[in-house]
Amino acid sequence: MKKANLSHIAHFTFWLSYFAINAIGQANFIPLDRAILHAGLVVSLLAGLFYLNAFWLVNRYFEKKQYWRFAGWSLVIFVIFYSIRYRVEVPYFEDFFEAYSRGNERQVKGLVLFTVLLTMLLSTLIQLLANRMRKERLNQELLNQHQEAQLQFLKAQINPHFLFNTLNNIYALAITRSTQTSAMILKLSDLLRYVIYESKKQEVLLSGEIEQIQQYIELFQMKSESPLQVNFTVEGTINNVFIEPMILIPLVENCFKHCDFDSNPNAFVEIRLKMDTQQLTFSTQNSKNNANQQKDKTGGVGLDNIRKRLELNRPGQHTLTIDQEAQLFNVKLELIYGKD
Repeated sequence: MKKANLSHIAHFTFWLSYFAINAIGQANFIPLDRAILHAGLVVSLLAGLFYLNAFWLVNRYFEKKQYWRFAGWSLVIFVIFYSIRYRVEVPYFEDFFEAYSRGNERQVKGLVLFTVLLTMLLSTLIQLLANRMRKERLNQELLNQHQEAQLQFLKAQINPHFLFNTLNNIYALAITRSTQTSAMILKLSDLLRYVIYESKKQEVLLSGEIEQIQQYIELFQMKSESPLQVNFTVEGTINNVFIEPMILIPLVENCFKHCDFDSNPNAFVEIRLKMDTQQLTFSTQNSKNNANQQKDKTGGVGLDNIRKRLELNRPGQHTLTIDQEAQLFNVKLELIYGKD
């Protein structure tokens, strides 16, 4: 149910309850039919005052910081409604006010004055609060839209970045006329299907992301004539665990991109995924050659992209640690689950 409809129901319920309480209370002093008629008149006048003050005075003058006009018109409205109640309502229902106040006219004036002033005050406060809540809701919606646009932009950056690096590997095989080229293109097709369709989703199964990591490792292995020292281990229960798509694969890609496989016979990549009850830990380590300059201090577009996506999508629920040693590059990502 929409919030606007809930607000209308709340207002209707309030005035109906106020009418019932008024009618029952007045029935102690005057006949029930007269009490119902008087309660209906009181509710009509006060409801009219409430919404006139809220939608006209507050929205037109107070919210636009025209405070003097708001004060002036508030005084005019107060006088009009006080006069209507005291000059019309009180004489017409003199039997009720006579019984209620026992002939004390000052008490009657006080009652009318109090109800008019209280209605205007509550109307002002409630409308101001409703306006503030509406503005906060709109601001939050705009912020969410902005963040979603940022996330989509960052995901769009990952896709071509991922594709270009993989195509470079295929190009290297094509030059050497490797028999692995066709198989590599087929695996790339499977990976691209995942990138194009699954990356549009807000979350995917962790098992699906792990499968794509394994496919990417196999794809990378194909470009080498001899097996590369790449180890990928998974610990813990991953069933029914969800994760944002394309958040782990770029970390793996970063390892292969900056590992010194071409110049170091002992080069290696170590990838570990561990799933505890409320935390996923994904760590990568690769050997590196300082002679090969990286794009930037954090290891290129991929890591910086992931850092921004995590800040937008998982504020306070992640840590991303990057540590460079003399011949090692370490990345550790921790995602917290079950935290509000």
